[in-house]
Amino acid sequence: MAGRTHTPPEASLPRCPAPACGRDLPLASLTYYRPLVPENGCEVRLHDTTLYNSLFRYDDNLLVNLHIFGQPASANPVFHLRRADASGWFDSYTESFEAVWASARPWEPDQEGGACDGKN
Repeated sequence: MAGRTHTPPEASLPRCPAPACGRDLPLASLTYYRPLVPENGCEVRLHDTTLYNSLFRYDDNLLVNLHIFGQPASANPVFHLRRADASGWFDSYTESFEAVWASARPWEPDQEGGACDGKN
């Protein structure tokens, strides 16, 4: 659509208050996870990787929520993948997740600092 622009909804969300961190993070998403952090076995990590999907895994099931620019997640397609063998999409997405998770830093909401350093 020539001549038209669309501002994604996250553009109006609060942003990282510390410009020195070099990142411009929407903070609203972390608000939803704050109550889960004290739960036994729950860990939230932050990363700087550009991702084009969200992954939700339980046992041998994986929900892949694709991201389309300017659209809320609820308006985007979701693939429901089941592990069939070690060479399918399930394992490819799981390996991608594990690589990002390994390089991510833990988010500790009760520590000093801002969301930019993973400690908001």
